[in-house]
Amino acid sequence: MSMGIALYTFYKRQQCFDFKLRGAFYGDSDKRDLLEVIKAANMSQFIKSIHPLDLNIIVDDIIDYPIVWFDEKAEIGPRALGHRCLIADARYIKSKDILNRIKQRQWWRPVAPIVDYKFADMYFDNVYFSPYMLHTFNIKTEYSKDIHAICHIDNSARIQTADNSIGRLYEVVKSYEAYTNIPLLCNTSLNDKGEPIINKIEEALDFALRKQIPIVYINGSRLELHNFSNYTKEIPFKRNNTFDQWLSESEINDWKEKLNPYNLPFIYIQMYILEEGLHMFRLENEKDVKLLKNIIDKLLINEQTRRWIESGVMYLNK
Repeated sequence: MSMGIALYTFYKRQQCFDFKLRGAFYGDSDKRDLLEVIKAANMSQFIKSIHPLDLNIIVDDIIDYPIVWFDEKAEIGPRALGHRCLIADARYIKSKDILNRIKQRQWWRPVAPIVDYKFADMYFDNVYFSPYMLHTFNIKTEYSKDIHAICHIDNSARIQTADNSIGRLYEVVKSYEAYTNIPLLCNTSLNDKGEPIINKIEEALDFALRKQIPIVYINGSRLELHNFSNYTKEIPFKRNNTFDQWLSESEINDWKEKLNPYNLPFIYIQMYILEEGLHMFRLENEKDVKLLKNIIDKLLINEQTRRWIESGVMYLNK
């Protein structure tokens, strides 16, 4: 969303510019020493063993139970695209059920597949390259019975085509394919209900311990966990507020006062930002703010409009 806003500004002000998204992995990379992170987070008692990634063992792990997969730089956006994922066996409906229970989702929701791009057209109709898991394709009838976990009720799936660009997970997909003759895996984002996608090592371990997931892969290392009954945390790690990292409380208050000195409610600020026709009013001018509030009050009489704006999904045209 932040990139989209920036690109929209370029488009409005410059009209002509070049941009191409060359991949999804522009997020943070947590390459801290694994043992030091475990010690600092007081999680040593929950680590049974640590070993390097073995492609044969990871296939057995995935077949046995979903795994936590944390690798290199995080994805940007809301999708699990190969670096912050829960990975599971796509062949069985139980995989979908387990993942939905782990993530506290409705029982009927399928999970998206990550598929070796070389075999995508074998399994899906009219398929094309879809590296960001944004497009839905129908599953060919003869294969739907083989990949129950990723089938929507209409026999479709929202796929991610995978190649070397996703890093180590592509090798895992190929190893799973060599063992099962199925070139795809269940792939869903690594986060709990109401939690942002996990970004740090200790957050991944906390998730696995709370959900009692025995195998975690972190930056090419396989961790086996145990002593789950001794882990008493029930809610995700609290995330740091970006402002808190860089600004003092007084600086934050100064920033808010300059941006919105007359304390317009958040929904009014949303309307003001989205509707360019309102930009003639200045938020630092008391008279303008009163006029602006009256205009937005009239717009918000429609309760449906209010709900859409509050959910952040509506764009108001001029």
